[in-house]
Amino acid sequence: MLKYIIEQLISFILSLFFSQPQTPPVLTPQPYYYFYQINKNDNFSVITNFDNPKDSTDLIKENNCKYAINGGLYQENNKPLGLFFKDNKLINKKINSNIFNGFLTQDQNNILDISKTNPSNSKFTMQTGPFFNLNSTQIKYNEKTSRRHVLAKDSLNNLYIFSIFSPDSLLSGPSLNEIPQFFQKPEIKKIADFTDILTLDGGSASVFYSPNASVHENTFIGSLLCWK
Repeated sequence: MLKYIIEQLISFILSLFFSQPQTPPVLTPQPYYYFYQINKNDNFSVITNFDNPKDSTDLIKENNCKYAINGGLYQENNKPLGLFFKDNKLINKKINSNIFNGFLTQDQNNILDISKTNPSNSKFTMQTGPFFNLNSTQIKYNEKTSRRHVLAKDSLNNLYIFSIFSPDSLLSGPSLNEIPQFFQKPEIKKIADFTDILTLDGGSASVFYSPNASVHENTFIGSLLCWK
């Protein structure tokens, strides 16, 4: 017994002079995207935020959004960039552009779609872009990197909202040219067989909201796409 006590005492004294090697902490990989598959039975609405803009937190709360993402880009005069048609009102006219070359539309049966064409009978249309068809040759854009928010469609015509960013920064992310590559990643292809991608506003003027994950804007958003 005395021998055991002496050994323990010696061990304690030595520990005061020599640090013990510590097991390094296990680092949990950080997410670099959030997404939500839109349920076709979800109630969809578009909240414009061009005049007297509000914080997205207030917009989401006031409109009871369960899921939400920002809309397209806007101009310095706080008007949407490109065609914006809502509630039988033309808020802004269509522009011809190789960048803003896609449309989010809602038809008279409340079906949402993304494409490079604008149906004449839609009840809501928002021009934005770039639009990517993953089975076609892609146009090359500048290499500026930023957080990217997109609408994605799979081969079964399901729609998704995505927030794509860097593991070390919510404001950083891929270049426009890297968006198609993102949807070719094996872990993304496990989600669905994506075919078409429509880019929304990104960077500091972008919002993603779900019950489990959210990304907040640093500058106001022009519009909010809301599902509840």
